[in-house]
Amino acid sequence: TAESKSADAVKEKTQKLRSAEEFQRNLLLSVFHKFTILLTEHLLTSEAEGRDFNSYWYKWVTGRFKQIFLSQSDEVWKLCSELETSLFTNDIDSHILEIFHQFRALRR
Repeated sequence: TAESKSADAVKEKTQKLRSAEEFQRNLLLSVFHKFTILLTEHLLTSEAEGRDFNSYWYKWVTGRFKQIFLSQSDEVWKLCSELETSLFTNDIDSHILEIFHQFRALRR
């Protein structure tokens, strides 16, 4: 019947939406993880070589990192507690944590 086909179509669209949301969630987690690794490596290398970490490259990368937080803010807010417990923990460098804390402060 038409009603059954409509219900099946809604069910299919709902499943596609859930899949897309899960993909987006995983993508954002991956991007944040990669930025965190990249910045951590830069900070450690700079310290080991006795260089100032606050280079133009560092400023550019942290700017892009902040831009992702802001441009994807609606989705990031949904992930905040997960990000806080799995990625932005106290063992992360304070310079990187500060970026996350700045974003969180926007809603406090």
